[in-house]
Amino acid sequence: MKKICLYSIGIVLNLLFLFGVPEYTYALDSVSIWGWGNDFGLSQNNLRTKEYLLNNNGIANGYILNSSNQVVKDEFYIGDAVTLGYFGSDIFADVSVAGKVPDRGSYSLDKGDIIHVKNIGVYKGKALEIVMKVEASNRSFLRLKNDRNISPLEYSVTNNIQQSYDISYHVIEQITKENIPGLKVLFPVDITDRYKKIPDGKNRSATLFSPNSKFIMKEGDLGLAGLYRKPSKADSATHFVQQNVKGGGEGPASINSISVYSDASESIAIGLYNPDENPPYATNFLLFDPNVENFSAQSYSNVKLEYVDNKKGQLDFTIKQNLPYQALDVYFPQELVLDYSKETADLSLTEPDITFEDKKINRNEYEYKNGKFIFSNTFLMKYHADAEKKNSYLNIEFTSKIDYNTKQTMAHHQSNSKNFEYVFPIHSKSKSINPANQSIIESTEADFFKNVTVSYPLELKATDLKGKVNLDSTISDYGISEFVDNISSNFPNDSAKIIVKNNQLKFDTLGPIDVPFILKSTLLNVEQEFIAKVTVVSEPITSEYFENQAWLINEINKQFASKGKKIDVNLYMRDLLEIKSIVNRTGADFNGQHIPKTIASLKNLEVIDLGSKRLIGTLPEELGQLSKLKKLSIFGNTFSGEIPRSLSKLENLESLTLGDNNLSGTVPPGLEKLATLKQVYLNKNQLIGSIPLFDLGPFSNFDIGETQLTYNENKSPSFISKVAQYKQSFVVGTDSLSLTSNINLAITSNGTTIKPFDPTDRGFLNLQAQKKNMTNVELYSGHTFKIIHKKSGKILYDGLAVKTKEIKVDSGEIYQVVMDNADKNPNNITEFETKLREYKLSGVPKNLSLDLKLGELDYEPIKISSKDTLSIFDNRLNSKWQLKVKASELKSVTRTMSGSFYYKSATGSTVAIPADNSFKTIESGKSDPATGTIDVSKDWNDKQGLFYKQGNTGNYKDAYAGKLEWQIVDAPTG
Repeated sequence: MKKICLYSIGIVLNLLFLFGVPEYTYALDSVSIWGWGNDFGLSQNNLRTKEYLLNNNGIANGYILNSSNQVVKDEFYIGDAVTLGYFGSDIFADVSVAGKVPDRGSYSLDKGDIIHVKNIGVYKGKALEIVMKVEASNRSFLRLKNDRNISPLEYSVTNNIQQSYDISYHVIEQITKENIPGLKVLFPVDITDRYKKIPDGKNRSATLFSPNSKFIMKEGDLGLAGLYRKPSKADSATHFVQQNVKGGGEGPASINSISVYSDASESIAIGLYNPDENPPYATNFLLFDPNVENFSAQSYSNVKLEYVDNKKGQLDFTIKQNLPYQALDVYFPQELVLDYSKETADLSLTEPDITFEDKKINRNEYEYKNGKFIFSNTFLMKYHADAEKKNSYLNIEFTSKIDYNTKQTMAHHQSNSKNFEYVFPIHSKSKSINPANQSIIESTEADFFKNVTVSYPLELKATDLKGKVNLDSTISDYGISEFVDNISSNFPNDSAKIIVKNNQLKFDTLGPIDVPFILKSTLLNVEQEFIAKVTVVSEPITSEYFENQAWLINEINKQFASKGKKIDVNLYMRDLLEIKSIVNRTGADFNGQHIPKTIASLKNLEVIDLGSKRLIGTLPEELGQLSKLKKLSIFGNTFSGEIPRSLSKLENLESLTLGDNNLSGTVPPGLEKLATLKQVYLNKNQLIGSIPLFDLGPFSNFDIGETQLTYNENKSPSFISKVAQYKQSFVVGTDSLSLTSNINLAITSNGTTIKPFDPTDRGFLNLQAQKKNMTNVELYSGHTFKIIHKKSGKILYDGLAVKTKEIKVDSGEIYQVVMDNADKNPNNITEFETKLREYKLSGVPKNLSLDLKLGELDYEPIKISSKDTLSIFDNRLNSKWQLKVKASELKSVTRTMSGSFYYKSATGSTVAIPADNSFKTIESGKSDPATGTIDVSKDWNDKQGLFYKQGNTGNYKDAYAGKLEWQIVDAPTG
């Protein structure tokens, strides 16, 4: 036995996000730096607007000097440094001292106190926090100032010793409280020293010092400041800046804008060195840069919707969703939801494409379903504007796929628009959602609504036939089909019609002329002008014009013979207006000829009578252009095709006779609305379907007999007064047709697939029309059939009788077949029952009787009750069966009958059935899959059936009884 092993493979994706590192470069312009001595320094003027970095030797870092001490190369680069400055909104809430949040502006500090200040800088989207420790052993104070124009913290200490550290600090990430490897910070410090009275002739000096760090000196007034080497007795300060104050005066004097440059994770101490015995009595440190940018969370409410009509019946949309620069990661919302699903169903919008700064975003990076986006926090942190751009946009592009086949789309059509326009509403909402425990930024929402307009490129077309017209005729003398053809609209489910723009137009000048028409959409309220190029000629009508149909040419020539006019010689179009009737000439035979389309040129025809003229072809639709026609009688011919639909336009028609013409199809809709119509003869045609309700009668005659038309009621139509006029149609009456089929359908199992219209299939229904005398006739083509499960009412099929159509049926069910949707007319309904294929004795006689006379030794027939039958049910396909019987002796109470049973078949053979406890075969036959039931005993008589013959020995008068056992077996088919 094989075992199948399934292995699961896990894949871990390591995502690497690269962020750009800003560069900071500080330039020195011709700064003179002297060698070091006891009192060497920089001039005051050179320091006023410059920045420089001092190295361990007191030389500006990265600046190479020549022999004259001039800068010859600028290589200064300070790297990834963050200037510490407070950007919060409430300094009192963001400072804690010794673990407590201060509630007043000035605090006395003890050595060892820890000061935390939040929102003191930003690095790669993370807020920074500084942790400061009080190092001074003397009295010190902390003052908070909630004013963005000045330094937020002032640290004051009384200096009673020559050199000591005043404060130490390091910087951490505000949320995680962890160090940030590699981060460099600039710690701005403004220092004000307050001196006591200094004797004349003496100097006082103070030196800012800090180990493991560098100083950045920014623009500001240093007074008499100079740069000195570290005194030998000083601590291990790396760099220092000293300020001298001459005797004879007292402070204050300032050292402005000194920044300490160091690694953020290292503990950096700063202090003031006083070389004199009499140090200043106090020093104020103004901490941090007051001029940093005030960071705040940016809103996502800037959303724009743009769309373009592509002139192809569709719209191209672009949503520009703002993704602003956020200084801090915590400013990014939990998610951003963009929803334009409302009111856009009729636009059928496509799946969108999203780009950010011209780069396509993968579909798996966001959630999208039916017009609604969800952009996660991770997505927003990946795609956002940088610090310089401040704003970037997601470009969301999608297109409509408007289905112009639907009623919903048509509801948006602007019927009065000149450019065939549709207006659709589009509604979109953008909402940023923040974590429940995060109050840094409130959720923002943008809601916009627009009505967008799309124009469909409608084209109404027609083919200019460049027709010819006769001089002095008018446009009303011609049918539109003589000027244009192939009239169409490119709009779904639409068609176009053409209308004469000027019904009074007269052709009174020879030569070419422009004839204006109006092309009009039948579905839409849109019209376009169409110009047909027509040539006015003075030429007689030719035989070719009437398609060389001799019967019509001769009829016209006959009517103009008295005037000496003739086709092909001197008969013109305007002459045709004089013809008002074409009558049935006795004995005329038009065998093989047809009715030409140009018969419509006889515009004043009132009567056409062409009975039994052996015409062929089709009845042209152009007959519907003979608007003055009162009688149309064309019967007894052999046409193909249907009754022209255009006849419903003949508003003056009184009599319509089209009987016995071999016409097919249905009764044209609209005929029932002709108010003048009083006689209708459609009999003896291959017509199908339901006749409409003609309620404008009464009709003197209305004959549909010998057609396969029906009427969807369980009664005859009130507008047909004579039974004979609907005989042998499906209309309910005494001599009607009815739909019939195979009533038993044998199947192999539930869910059997059958083809009800395929004669070669086992499920063939063999639908036919049955007359009252039980003879069947074939159904005409074009009937529709609806097959319904009778119990549930489920429709299994509805359509034409197509051989390839399949349905599934179950055993023991009854199904209805409704023809031509006439479900109220029982003549149009038949039923069939499905049964599993089987064979069995479906009926055996319960009682058999035999009257014998003593001494009669002939074969005596055994009689069967009229209520009983010996019948077999075998609905199998191409199978055979054998019927067997076993007989017992006939006995009375005291005697046994002498004799035997016999069976005589229809072929005359006789089979003895002795009472020997064995079965004898008496009949054999084939299965009948159509009806299933085979009545064996229906033909029993004095010559055929079951008989009994007495023996030669004497029998006695008595009452005898016995038993017959019947058996049916499957017989080999070979």
